Amino acid sequence: MTKTVTAEPRRAAPRSRRRARPAIGPQVRRLRRERGLTLARVAERSGLNVGYLSQIENDKASPSLESLTALATAISGCGLG
Repeated sequence: MTKTVTAEPRRAAPRSRRRARPAIGPQVRRLRRERGLTLARVAERSGLNVGYLSQIENDKASPSLESLTALATAISGCGLG
């Protein structure tokens, strides 16, 4: 007689063991405010949505490198190249 072994489904690691993502939101907000920019102005310059920028600043969204580049360019007022 052959025994059938059933593997248990994999579970996600508990939050305490997950890799923490860097919290960049407060830094983005600080830089934007230091330069006297509104979310609307940064959205206009970056091509990103105001709501999405707000989520980034509140650490509710993790922006892609492409979005971070657009954001950095919009806040700094110059190209990165």
